[in-house]
Amino acid sequence: MALERLRQTGELSHVRLASLDLEQVMGDSLEMNIRITDCVINVLSGVNVSFLSLLSVTRCQLTTLNFLMAYLSGGAVFRDCLVTGAASFGMGGHNEPGCPFHLQGCTFGGFVSFWDCWFPSDVIIEDCDFQSGSNLLGNEGEPYRVQFDGPLVLRNVRGELHLPGG
Repeated sequence: MALERLRQTGELSHVRLASLDLEQVMGDSLEMNIRITDCVINVLSGVNVSFLSLLSVTRCQLTTLNFLMAYLSGGAVFRDCLVTGAASFGMGGHNEPGCPFHLQGCTFGGFVSFWDCWFPSDVIIEDCDFQSGSNLLGNEGEPYRVQFDGPLVLRNVRGELHLPGG
């Protein structure tokens, strides 16, 4: 019933799931806002999905976050989330002007990969803890480093962001 509500309204809250693959639930091109709040999800993924509207994940506890090759054209907000394992936004980004990529108040226990991402618009990361680091500012001089065409705002960020690799 919860997944059907997500399909119909774009909203999911207060559920516990082993995995949620947004591509399988919603398709590979999403035109509606997606709001996931107060959920416990072992694996949340949106691999190779084009999010044409806002993706919002708030107060969720996740083990793995996988948005490899995701186009976040409508922007994305991850707020007050705990991700205990690895997180990947690799080969993604692609936010449109006026649609920021925003991480706020999140704790990442595992490595967070931004390998080969491109962000044409704002990236705002504030009050986040990258306990195992990230390559957000790493891979300097490499063609697969993160490209920021819009402003990058970092406020009160803990953890190493200059790591190499993907």
